[in-house]
Amino acid sequence: MSTSINIARSIAEKVHLEPNKKYPKGQKDKKGFPYMSHINDIANRVAHHGKQYEIVGLLHDAIEDAHSNKARAEVEKLIKNNFEQEVIDAVYAMTKTFGEDYFEDYLPRLKENEIALKVKIADSSHNLSKAHLIEDKDEKDKLRQKYIKVLNYLGVDGADYDEALKKFLNWGDDYELLFTSNSNNDDLFKRVSSELGLRLTKIGKVHKGEGVNVLKAKKLISFDKTGHKHMFANNKML
Repeated sequence: MSTSINIARSIAEKVHLEPNKKYPKGQKDKKGFPYMSHINDIANRVAHHGKQYEIVGLLHDAIEDAHSNKARAEVEKLIKNNFEQEVIDAVYAMTKTFGEDYFEDYLPRLKENEIALKVKIADSSHNLSKAHLIEDKDEKDKLRQKYIKVLNYLGVDGADYDEALKKFLNWGDDYELLFTSNSNNDDLFKRVSSELGLRLTKIGKVHKGEGVNVLKAKKLISFDKTGHKHMFANNKML
């Protein structure tokens, strides 16, 4: 990892993780999870565009969320002293200033900066993906509509994104979401699980070969393949 990315991460952690008068236990999101998890997610989403995008992803809320005017000035100084002008301009483009209307002033200004545009799309997409976690229906709907509108303005079909997300989360009846990961990532997933309050359960291992083996009380058991097969035509799966 480059030195500049490490510096950006340290600035972000200073703003979002360290306790202060405004955030005695560090900054949290609407569900009470560490806000730094959101910051890391945005940086990861845009990292494939290049180092500058990842840095801006890490710093996109650093100025705006500084807990005091003094802290804000310190953050701005750190950014100006450590990064090139392209990054500085993008971070300021991401920062909503006092008195700006979100849709009339802030977003049009932001949209003029290519890095800020990509980061804001990632930011709004992530916020939309978390809206379903809000328990209050009115607030949930309000947030969903806001981020759909933001994505539409930024050139992304927000409603289509929201619909795809709902299908991803809900189709499959009572099935859970499954994934595989290299065992070297076990500690990483334990940390992420703890930060997000998300329960992850290891149910098996993937080995070279074919088929699925099920163990019960350390004994191999057999079972029939009775799962439903979808979308067949002329005895062939579509």
